[in-house]
Amino acid sequence: MNNFKQTLYEALLVAFGKTLAKYNAFAQATILRDVGRELIDYLNRHGFAFEETGSADDLARLTELFVKNGFCEKLEVQPASRGQNFVWHNLYGREAYKELHEVSDNPFLACPLNLCLYYIADKNHKSMHLLNKSFATDGAVVESQYEVVDEEPLEQRKLDPLVIENARLYQLAREKAESLEKEVAQRVRAEAELQAQKQALEKEIEERKRVEREVENVHRQLVEASHRAGQAEVASSVLHNIGNVLNSVNVSTSLIGDRVRNLRLGNLARTADLIEQHRANLPQFLTEDDRGKRLPHFLAELSRHLNQEQTELAVEVAGLERAVERIKQIVAAQQTYARAPGVEENASIAEIVDEAIRVQACAAEKNAVLISVDIGPLPNARLDRRKILQVLVNLLHNARHACEQTSRADKQIIVRVRPDGDRGVLIEVADNGVGIARENLTRIFAPGFTTRASGSGFGLHSAALAAAEMGGSLIGQSEGPGHGATFILRLPFGAAG
Repeated sequence: MNNFKQTLYEALLVAFGKTLAKYNAFAQATILRDVGRELIDYLNRHGFAFEETGSADDLARLTELFVKNGFCEKLEVQPASRGQNFVWHNLYGREAYKELHEVSDNPFLACPLNLCLYYIADKNHKSMHLLNKSFATDGAVVESQYEVVDEEPLEQRKLDPLVIENARLYQLAREKAESLEKEVAQRVRAEAELQAQKQALEKEIEERKRVEREVENVHRQLVEASHRAGQAEVASSVLHNIGNVLNSVNVSTSLIGDRVRNLRLGNLARTADLIEQHRANLPQFLTEDDRGKRLPHFLAELSRHLNQEQTELAVEVAGLERAVERIKQIVAAQQTYARAPGVEENASIAEIVDEAIRVQACAAEKNAVLISVDIGPLPNARLDRRKILQVLVNLLHNARHACEQTSRADKQIIVRVRPDGDRGVLIEVADNGVGIARENLTRIFAPGFTTRASGSGFGLHSAALAAAEMGGSLIGQSEGPGHGATFILRLPFGAAG
């Protein structure tokens, strides 16, 4: 059975050799040189390195590399009158060379070694010329005589001008092709780099979108937490104030109970029984009996006592009614605050300020903190009562705590409301409490920041968010510790008329 790989190798030699034979000498030389260069480069990259020195020895060393790796069984190099005679024993692919010998003057054009030698010789400005060749009858021995000479300049050769022009044009075409190949390779590399950059950019964009989604989610959770914290702050104030009022209610009910229990109703009942017993002789009983004689004086004293108790009970009941009314007002304010956010209604800033003060009034009175109001004339407007109330309750709550932490007797909170030019309204909540350190003025609106042990750190943050949601702003001012603080809520006319 024939060896397919060897047959395929020989077929390639024949096909390449016959094709080369169709070209002129200059075209053949160019093709031989280019193919030889690619062959040597491939061998170098696959473990058959051939290190060029640029000397004439390169040809012999390259030939030795081929022979050592099975190109033929043995090679004899013999001196000749011109050049050298090479005797190849069992040359690999010899059947192909025999066939090419029948159709070409140079059957070794497609020989891999010949291609590589042509390239090396050309680099050293040498020319290889085949002077003679012969094949043994059995094909086992092939002889080739080569002469290597210095390359003659093209202009000195005695050649047909048309051949020279063809060679020149072919050289130009080859250089252009090489230039185009380099340009195509550069474009391919550039496209690959652009594709890689595009993929990296797409990944970066996707990562940024993911991070933005996470940030948006965290922000949404933070806003919700801030709103809940603001609601909790108001609820805490409401419960605290209701608790204070309930203390007053408890005191009043206790006093009323004591007074009712201490009423001299038992004596009145006994007096009534005594009168009932002497109904038949009542005039005689009142004038002759010692008990009857004392009865008018006793009734007068009892009347004065009951009138006094009635007056004092009326005072306590009035106080109890006021306390109940205050609880109703606080609950009403809380109900206003509990309305759905973002619902606008026609109302006045003055009413909302009054509601916010009522929420804090009891706690302020208990701690001797005076809350005063300075409101200029403002028209009613459509506004979000709940959000404004949230902000004001929080500011008043903080102001009250700031005042409670001072030892001064004149603890005071002032709420000022005035137009903000043609743009909207300004609401100031100023206190003469402990003040704010300068370094904290930029931090007080940050979520979680607080200087109070019992603070949540979300009150001012939620207030600032509510102000921003209404298209306004909230800022804090202080000259430092001990100088109080002022918070300014600015709302545009779109929110506050």
